[in-house]
Amino acid sequence: MRTPLNLPEHLATLPLTELTFHLRPRAQGRLPRFLGPALRAGLGESLRHTACPMQCGAGDMTNTLACSHVGLCPYAALFEPPAGPGAADGMRNFVLLAPPVAAAGYTEIPHGRTLTFGLRLFGPALRNVPAVIGAVARMCRSGIGPSSFEGEPEFEARERIAIDAVRRLAVPVRPTERVEADALVERLVAWECGRMPFELEAVTDPSGADIWTPGRAAPGQPIVFALGDADPPPAADRLRLRLVTPLRLEFGKKLELHPTARTLIRAALLRLEHLSQSYTGQGHGLAVRELLDAAATLETREKGLEPVENPDRFDSSHAASASIGGVVGYVELRGAALRDLAWAIRLAEIVHLGSDTALGLGRVEIVPAE
Repeated sequence: MRTPLNLPEHLATLPLTELTFHLRPRAQGRLPRFLGPALRAGLGESLRHTACPMQCGAGDMTNTLACSHVGLCPYAALFEPPAGPGAADGMRNFVLLAPPVAAAGYTEIPHGRTLTFGLRLFGPALRNVPAVIGAVARMCRSGIGPSSFEGEPEFEARERIAIDAVRRLAVPVRPTERVEADALVERLVAWECGRMPFELEAVTDPSGADIWTPGRAAPGQPIVFALGDADPPPAADRLRLRLVTPLRLEFGKKLELHPTARTLIRAALLRLEHLSQSYTGQGHGLAVRELLDAAATLETREKGLEPVENPDRFDSSHAASASIGGVVGYVELRGAALRDLAWAIRLAEIVHLGSDTALGLGRVEIVPAE
């Protein structure tokens, strides 16, 4: 039996769904230790190519805002959302469910083994499910890796070499041959550019149902939930939280490497506030001061926290290198007040915590306490 969380109605009714993508590699190899930036970059670039009617430049807000299709464009809706009142940037209505950070210095991709990642879509983003699935399929053909997006000099040079080589081949005449040739071109370009091509095998929703499989004409409709329908965690005085992907909390331009119960609850409330403002145009309506005072009474214990840095991520929207980073590991919270605060941690599992959630950062999950 589902027990709705005690949330204000406008926030509790926020619709959401989750898509899980199952990718089969065409060869074995190694990818970066943390795949979030490569997945986000590849998805954004592919979505712009497949869904943007005006082919606006990535990050070119002048073109995006001037585009007459801005209200309909899935790329603009997901990656360049309009800013809300008093905000410099719009709230992205999705979080990337990137795979956990690999224990080694790289992610090993054995041939034939499925790679999975997901997207959790909120509110208006649900209408873009077909466009997102099409973009992921294109991203798989184009390849995933450090150079999975345009704007990088090495990528563009190697792409030109690959395309020039392919153009020397005979042009197929029959439609089926052209489709096969186009797929071959994309794979060759991917390999030449240092990326790993995949095949999209299936897309599933939270119930495990297939939303899309190869040969299906159009994707199905995934099951949709409301935020307030989430199951609350068991009432207990102790809770263990796993930081699955790097948690990046910044307060006063300072990176928090030792998150406490108070900073975690504060981060969860901030995410809910931004999401509520984006979806409903109003704040979450929660008693922030009382919740933070209660969180300050909890004991916080770290369990193998490890900083993770990725200083070489290329930010195509700003044409410059940008540093991301945070901590992974476990945090244990203890105290009587936890019984009244655990719902916020449960919601953090859904909306994620901190910054760069569109890159896969801030993914957390409640795990059994030891």
